[in-house]
Amino acid sequence: MKNESSTVNRSEAEQKVADLVQRSGILTRTAILSSLNAKVDQVDGSLDEIIQQVQADSELVAKLMIVANSAWFGTRTKVKKVDEAYSRLGQTEFYHAVVTSVLRLALGETGPLCAGYWAHVDIVGRMNQLVAQHLAPGTEPTAFLLGLLHDVGIPIMSRWAVDYTYLAEDALGTGIDSTNNEAECYGYNHALVSMELARLWGFSPALASAIPFHHQYTLANAPEESRKLLANLMLTERIAGLCQGQVKAIFASDNERRLLREISVTFGVDENGINGVIAEIERLFLLRESAA
Repeated sequence: MKNESSTVNRSEAEQKVADLVQRSGILTRTAILSSLNAKVDQVDGSLDEIIQQVQADSELVAKLMIVANSAWFGTRTKVKKVDEAYSRLGQTEFYHAVVTSVLRLALGETGPLCAGYWAHVDIVGRMNQLVAQHLAPGTEPTAFLLGLLHDVGIPIMSRWAVDYTYLAEDALGTGIDSTNNEAECYGYNHALVSMELARLWGFSPALASAIPFHHQYTLANAPEESRKLLANLMLTERIAGLCQGQVKAIFASDNERRLLREISVTFGVDENGINGVIAEIERLFLLRESAA
């Protein structure tokens, strides 16, 4: 007999998200993430186990070599083996490269939606890390992962939710209308899917609980433990849109100005300080684009 106890307290939206995740088969294709996250914080023996687990999957090794040698992760000397990638990148960046590689394999990289999705999360992940260096030192690794994972529900919904492609472009932006439209059409939205996947993969509760609120114009609805991570992400996504020419100005509307004040209070920095961070991240982005 089917055990119903796990679903008895779920809201309708949560149940729909759970059904979508199960239909997609994504957990089977990304099972290594749960295993890695169970080991990554261990001190003794975890590294050898992680390397061995990665090496056992030839397709993952091939993708890891591409990711580890890419502009975001790579060094001047190309790596050709998993243990070389670890030695060159260090444990944190190696772990991030593995997570990125697993997701690229599982979600796919071809087609207009995938190309746009990966362009978005690659930039937001790295920018989020840079913003954290300025405003929330010590959270940089989690900030990178949040940038990488916050929209992971979009490619899932594009394949398993009928006619979702029409909503995907807006979902990669910052407006609240996108998640509201998704909820109206499906009874849930990509942010809820992303949160559920982050939770099931074993990423930190603070990271997972920040995700559902990243399209809102306030930090107040997020759990206290998630607000700095959420503020970091909401600022980063706006900087990314500005740098990529998607918007001409940020924090221009009344809603955005209120959000800016909340972000300033959260980090204990005045608005001039936030503007200084924005200018510095823009500068670094332009330098990277020039080098590329």
